[in-house]
Amino acid sequence: MALPKLNTPTYELKLISLDSPIQFRPYLVKEEKILMIASETGDEKSIIRAVTQIVKSCTFNKVDVESLPVFDIEYLFLNIRAKSVGESAKINVTCPDDNKTTVSKEININDVKVQKNENHKEIININETVKIIMKYPTLKDITNLDTKKTEELFKVIPKCIKSVYEGEKIIEDFTDDEINEFVNNLNSNQFKNVQDFFMTMPRLKHDVEVDNPVTKVKSTVTLEGVQSFF
Repeated sequence: MALPKLNTPTYELKLISLDSPIQFRPYLVKEEKILMIASETGDEKSIIRAVTQIVKSCTFNKVDVESLPVFDIEYLFLNIRAKSVGESAKINVTCPDDNKTTVSKEININDVKVQKNENHKEIININETVKIIMKYPTLKDITNLDTKKTEELFKVIPKCIKSVYEGEKIIEDFTDDEINEFVNNLNSNQFKNVQDFFMTMPRLKHDVEVDNPVTKVKSTVTLEGVQSFF
């Protein structure tokens, strides 16, 4: 006699980068196992790969996960997690006043949102005739990025240049060498404007109040990125 098939509920979520809401389901034991194994390694790249695989499965392979901005896929995964194992998450937070005491905090996942910066711009004026249109980094863009090496950080910038405008001319077809040379020839002020795109782009963030039991100091800690809520 065949075992019964279990029904899994379906939910909807609106992401910043997509016009229409997407459908998703909670992750199952077979998918949670992938996440647990990755989390145990403590390796950021393994966790990113696990998150990507789970989001693909839980959106019924109907969402182009590789093209989603980092903040959208983090927000989506966090909501998948909330529907899978509960909308509250207990995390350990380090008190910033002494940078060593940790306290346990319970977070309501529904309170965690992608926050926008009103000064953020996707169009960057390089000079009077040249401007660039930026696109947001994806998980694929940062998976192999070693953030401890300055030279590696520069690799993500050319990946996020969608097009270059020179007067009325639009340039979208360029080689890696051409866009790298373009970036390397920016002056300091122009490059700062490009950096500001990354500094001000939407982020998955949430502020929590922590009381240091040792120093009795009360502080606000900003949690950022999906790994902060594991």
